Amino acid sequence: MKLPSVAAVACAFWALAGCTAPPQPPIAAVPASNDPPTINSIDYVVQHACNVAGDFLNCAGTLHPQTTAEVAQYRKRDLPAPSGYQIGDCTLNPDGSMPCEFSYPPFGPFAVANGDGGDLYATDPAGITRVKVTQDGGKPGILQHFTGPECGADGWVSFKDDPPTGAWASTIARLNDTPTTTCPQRLNSAFTRWRIENITWTFYEGSSPRTVTLPTIISEHYGRETIAASRAMERFFYAKGAGRVRWSSWKKATPVGSDLAVRCPAVSYDVAPDDSGWNLSDCRTWTAIEPADAGWSAAIYGWPSSQ
Repeated sequence: MKLPSVAAVACAFWALAGCTAPPQPPIAAVPASNDPPTINSIDYVVQHACNVAGDFLNCAGTLHPQTTAEVAQYRKRDLPAPSGYQIGDCTLNPDGSMPCEFSYPPFGPFAVANGDGGDLYATDPAGITRVKVTQDGGKPGILQHFTGPECGADGWVSFKDDPPTGAWASTIARLNDTPTTTCPQRLNSAFTRWRIENITWTFYEGSSPRTVTLPTIISEHYGRETIAASRAMERFFYAKGAGRVRWSSWKKATPVGSDLAVRCPAVSYDVAPDDSGWNLSDCRTWTAIEPADAGWSAAIYGWPSSQ
């Protein structure tokens, strides 16, 4: 079972809408803030490693963002624990970008034939975190680029560095996805909102559960310019220290994912956005913590790649 990337679902968004967008509004501006940044995106997108034996749940030393080059002590598998179907690790590159790689059996170096891929995040000087590129088995071997400010657009906005608690911050992002860095002829509109809340997660070490409450950024990306006009939505959860821990897909359609009850246990805020017919369609919950193979690093995985 293979996770469609953000681009694959984005294409479905606009297909469901008939790909006929109304005249484009002025470029959306992410809500500005005169307050200093309240969070560092790296603390939430990237999983943390221990400078001695252990992981972000068990560390007698000091935690730090896990870099792409360092030898990993653990990996995050999706449910059901302990093996799941997919590994989803998020690490930190030297340039500050944050690749969230997802891999399938045999969980070796990046291989197009296995449906491997990932999402590459970056935070700009204004504190806006975006998905820059994505790749999955839906378009084998193709890096899909989300149009951003370099093309006079907003890109796939995930969140800003001052997310509110108890309410949503939002914007209407203008973007498209292309197989190159060439700017597209048209842009689509996507209502996007985010917040930060304390969420209780159940992590598994082997088959043993451990409940931990962590500050978590919740980010929602809709297929059209309003929730009411949308027929599909993706939701992401970024837990402090643990990295990206959950992705869910909601649609105004019959659910298509299998084993949803096992793979998608109830989590706070992962509910239908309103009562207009939304159903959970698919998800991944990367909370099964397993030891990494000896010598393994995200650099060995080798994504992004032109393979």
